[in-house]
Amino acid sequence: MILRLLALSFLVLLLAACSIEDPEKEARTARAQAVERIDFWRSTLARPLNQRIKIAPQGLLDYVALANQTNHISNVPRPSSPTVDFIADVRAALDELPADIKALLENELVGIYFIDNVGGSALTHEILDAQGRPVAGVIILDPFVLSSQTANSWATWKENTPFKPDPRFRLSMQIADPASDDRKNAIAYNLLHEIAHVLSIRRRMHPPFNKSPKEIGPASAWPFTALSWQVTGERYAGRFDEAFSNRTNVVYYGTPLLPAGKMAEVYQQLGASNFSTLYAATNPFDDFAESFVNYVHVTRMRKPWLVRIYEDEKLILTHGACWEEARCAEKRKLIESLLARPS
Repeated sequence: MILRLLALSFLVLLLAACSIEDPEKEARTARAQAVERIDFWRSTLARPLNQRIKIAPQGLLDYVALANQTNHISNVPRPSSPTVDFIADVRAALDELPADIKALLENELVGIYFIDNVGGSALTHEILDAQGRPVAGVIILDPFVLSSQTANSWATWKENTPFKPDPRFRLSMQIADPASDDRKNAIAYNLLHEIAHVLSIRRRMHPPFNKSPKEIGPASAWPFTALSWQVTGERYAGRFDEAFSNRTNVVYYGTPLLPAGKMAEVYQQLGASNFSTLYAATNPFDDFAESFVNYVHVTRMRKPWLVRIYEDEKLILTHGACWEEARCAEKRKLIESLLARPS
């Protein structure tokens, strides 16, 4: 899921707009504003990385609720009570990350917190310093969504969301070997995606999420984004849109726009672009996050990533990772450069 952000200025305006006759709303907004600041998290940042896994404080719950309202997301967040074994799976997924990624996160990941019904499986929230500059991130996982998912069932569900259901066509996605097709590996893939959003906060891999395309200048100012995107007026346009004609109809987690009969065509077009996954083709922010998670998952952690498409139960197309292909070479180089640099 893309990084979800309430700008500080919005919270200030919202706080000012609260009526003195609504002290509860005023208190919620003040708590949400507080969790945006790095000072709120100083004690947490002092802990070892694997001890920053907790139930969300009330302010973070308030923050997500306000963000959902602002972004017209109907989900109302709820306090979470994850089981001991779920928390153990999250800790194991974090512990298994490559050492260089964990080193980058020491000063940039405030923590991993649990909230139910956030509007997706996971999201990331920016943390600002005293001058209002983004310097770190908080990852929020939704145990309500993730508790019952195995890696391949979650990935298959997600990858089908852009397509209208049709019994003649079926898409399956594999991100784990049969022996590892468990909840921990579903959590691990979600966690890596959000970690990419955290790492992008202090690096110019893509434009700021809270600025419109017309505010960010040419895409060439953002090295990763420039490989696949250009600014056209008030929107981001894909550099492959002429050949990837279905890209603008790819919508995840919402109302599907693509007929299932176009699954093979969509993936053939994807394979002619430099997008690492179909989700990467939806916006510049998830382009980087998806590329990062896919690269680390496949190349560094040696795990499978394969899409299979069936028509009337006959396999008609397979689509694998692109990291050994020329089309993704420049993106691979940028990701490897990021991992080679100290934070």
